[in-house]
Amino acid sequence: MKKVVLMLLLLICSLAVFSQTSQEDESIILEKLGIKLPDTEEFRHSEELKKNLPDFSNENFKAIIKKDRGKNCIKITIKNISKKDILVPKFKLPNELSPVNDLFLLKRIDGTEIEYLGAIGDVFILVDEDFILLKSKHSIKRKFDLSKFYAINGDEPYTVQYRSWNVQSNQLRMN
Repeated sequence: MKKVVLMLLLLICSLAVFSQTSQEDESIILEKLGIKLPDTEEFRHSEELKKNLPDFSNENFKAIIKKDRGKNCIKITIKNISKKDILVPKFKLPNELSPVNDLFLLKRIDGTEIEYLGAIGDVFILVDEDFILLKSKHSIKRKFDLSKFYAINGDEPYTVQYRSWNVQSNQLRMN
């Protein structure tokens, strides 16, 4: 479905460049298709979001993973180590109920990666509701069962590391 919408958007944008229809006609076509362009007021981010978005990095955050109860279970703590409150993108935080994208790097002892089996998603437009404000010196803690989303084989030892944009955790040996 996303591919169809993206293709329609590209087609419409291409037609807009080459067609001689008026601006008003183009917006009527887009409205009928249910497509809203990113330059509309609805998709503009707040000033606070624009100011804080680049701050999700190892300079401002410390990510630590530890083993949790259960064979392939971990606890992750993401702490804001800066002196200011920072907005954190929700899709870059592990969520056991609905994880999207492979936020963890799992490797076998021989160095080969363990395949991620969960959902892959692309975020084209972010709005303020897609972020969590993490106050200075505060943490977000989550528990995560890696076996639900990665092709882990039995008792095979492996390492796991959280990695998201410019934030990386320690490497943890599992099993």
